[in-house]
Amino acid sequence: MTGVVLSVLSGIFTILVMLSFYSVIASFNAGVGVVVVLVAVAGVAPTVWVLRSRPVWRWACAGVAIGAAVGGIGVIIAGISAI
Repeated sequence: MTGVVLSVLSGIFTILVMLSFYSVIASFNAGVGVVVVLVAVAGVAPTVWVLRSRPVWRWACAGVAIGAAVGGIGVIIAGISAI
């Protein structure tokens, strides 16, 4: 049960960070904001992939992966609606 809580919290944190990062960059240019956020997520992905095999970190990595997917969809939708 504790692992599920960690996954949910890390997922929520990831979503909030992605959308906040996008909102700061989108204040200058929405298209650039989408690209920068997706590049940042692609840069973090290898680290998350390596940590997923560790006993405790696998829960956080699952939350980050799901949060990145949901946050990425949110960023793309926000970028499309801003253009």
